[in-house]
Amino acid sequence: PSHDIPGIEYKDVWGRAYIPRPQAPRTKFRIGLRWQGNPNFEHDHRKYFPPELLFNAVNGYVVEFVSLQRDEGSQHRPEWIAESKLDSWLDTQEVAASCDLVISSCPSVAHLSAAMGVPTWVVIPILPYYLWAVPGDRVPWYDSVRLFRQTKYESWTEVFDQVRVALGNYLNEVQHGRIRSVG
Repeated sequence: PSHDIPGIEYKDVWGRAYIPRPQAPRTKFRIGLRWQGNPNFEHDHRKYFPPELLFNAVNGYVVEFVSLQRDEGSQHRPEWIAESKLDSWLDTQEVAASCDLVISSCPSVAHLSAAMGVPTWVVIPILPYYLWAVPGDRVPWYDSVRLFRQTKYESWTEVFDQVRVALGNYLNEVQHGRIRSVG
């Protein structure tokens, strides 16, 4: 028997949120960061970058930063990024839901936040995870996702330069009310 669903094509896919998003009150714009995935994933080495590249790209903006990093890699968290209790997947959901923006290189966190409709920026290597392999900086299955693609193997500088500029523009749009923050 075929596992294909007859008649379903890319044009039939919608990107609306499909996981309920718990509400979490706060006073500042909040950005969740995940800078490393599971090192046991067979292609994790392709998406690894020095965490300082992400930290330098986002540091200096007057927002609250919260860590979505768990286990391996969490030792790299600078003091200005708040530590989170991430003992379970529900804890991770709660922290991601409390964010106005999530920036991640880890597919699991990106899928979770995007599935709740949280604006999610995914940093991807030149040979990406298959769901991020569609051309462009958007994907049909999540309206809230923006992709930041590596264009040269083993070179991440350009990607994080783009993240820094995009974040400045994004925060300017939020400040002027052109993008609504969840808080």
